Amino acid sequence: MYETFYGFSESPFTVNPDPRFLYMTPGHFEAYSSMLSGIKERKGVTVITGEVGVGKTTLIHSLLKDLDNRIKTSFVFFSAMTFPQLLKKVLADLNQSIHDPDLYGLLQTFHLYLADRLANNEIVAIVIDEAHGVQVDVLQDVARLVSRPNPSSDILKILLVGQPEFEAKLSGDELKGLRDVVSLHRRISTLSAAESEAYIDHRLKVVGSRSDAIFTRDAVERICTFANGIPRVINLVCDTALINGFARQAQRIDGKAIKEVTKDLAYLAVNPPRGQRRNAASPPLVSPAGGKTKYRSVAVAALALVMLFSFLWVTFMQKAAPVRNKDQVVKAQNQEERTSMVEEMEAEARPVPIETAEKRSTLFSLTKKHYGQTSRAILDMVLEANPSITDINLIYVNQKIVMPWLSEMSFVLPGPNNLYWVHLGTFANKPPRGLFEDEAALKGKTIQVVPRKVSAHETWYRVLSGPFTTRKEGSDFLKALRAKGFQFQFSPSDE
Repeated sequence: MYETFYGFSESPFTVNPDPRFLYMTPGHFEAYSSMLSGIKERKGVTVITGEVGVGKTTLIHSLLKDLDNRIKTSFVFFSAMTFPQLLKKVLADLNQSIHDPDLYGLLQTFHLYLADRLANNEIVAIVIDEAHGVQVDVLQDVARLVSRPNPSSDILKILLVGQPEFEAKLSGDELKGLRDVVSLHRRISTLSAAESEAYIDHRLKVVGSRSDAIFTRDAVERICTFANGIPRVINLVCDTALINGFARQAQRIDGKAIKEVTKDLAYLAVNPPRGQRRNAASPPLVSPAGGKTKYRSVAVAALALVMLFSFLWVTFMQKAAPVRNKDQVVKAQNQEERTSMVEEMEAEARPVPIETAEKRSTLFSLTKKHYGQTSRAILDMVLEANPSITDINLIYVNQKIVMPWLSEMSFVLPGPNNLYWVHLGTFANKPPRGLFEDEAALKGKTIQVVPRKVSAHETWYRVLSGPFTTRKEGSDFLKALRAKGFQFQFSPSDE
């Protein structure tokens, strides 16, 4: 209606969730990162809460768009379902035929699907929007799906997204079983006044305009005051104002016009958000692993001792029996893998380092500050840990940047079919064919060159060597390469 008059490529303030219009405040960024890590790092159940209209569903659509093909997803957006109805929706999303529609048959079909995905090293994610409206008995059944002690349950990830009242429901005695499997909880805060202004400008820039070309300063202030930090209300006020402006042929919307609009939309007036306002996503209201965080380091240490004892026992038995059959070799390899898993668990138990971007900070300067050096390979790892950064040259002030723990094992990467690949380096240009194949130290290994988009106009190239059946085998190969004098591309970048 008004798009042509104001020179927009499309309507800037539609209330439909569209990832192209997503405006990432620090709170939205942290919530998105939690959603992504909850699924990719296999953390059981992740809970995201926020006020009506704060952008939760838009974050979900952005997440679903960004997940790779290895992650199979079901998006449940109608919360008034029985558990069998929910399972039918999930199986339909996963393209599974239903032969037996009773609960037992549905569960059997679902668990067979999980077993198939486990064999392919894939992840199954169920995203439930409007989780506050899901019945308690259904949530109890959802909790049982992920708490069942079998390997296929480990690849099932649940994301529950709802309004703040879901927190109260979750804290009830009836849902203790669900709380016990919640590993992450973030609450998305409403926008500050400055964020609300930036949000309006962002949406207008997406359609080829800008805020000061369309709204006067007084108009913007009135919009932000009325909306009280709720993006959906901002959208409705702005859209109505533009419709009225077009009817009057007003080139610019002023404060008086907004006053008239907000009077007509008085029913949308937002009360102060429930609970204390936060500048970013809130810390978990439910402690990871059901409030047992303080025991985590003890548990990791105990597990390490148990696995160390097991490792020493296997080593002793191997020395006592030098002639080993195939089963013994497999068990030894599995034990080595378990040892590396303990190392990963100990690293995971440490707090994740965060760097906060300041004025004139770049990703290059932050990585150099944190690690004492920077290189494309290190930046590659930092980008991997911060999936919401889609342009390596663009970060904003006060943005929180995860700086992953880096060790030699960090450069042994999991791949398809439960195999591993050694990361040899990351390059600005595609390496010429034969550059690595001709290296004597790499003879007999397959070289893969994997493109990685680091901005709209820039692609880097990650070089991998493999495959290896265990992570330790990859690590040993890495050490052997170093001993032979192979030059890895992890030296400081000249950027």
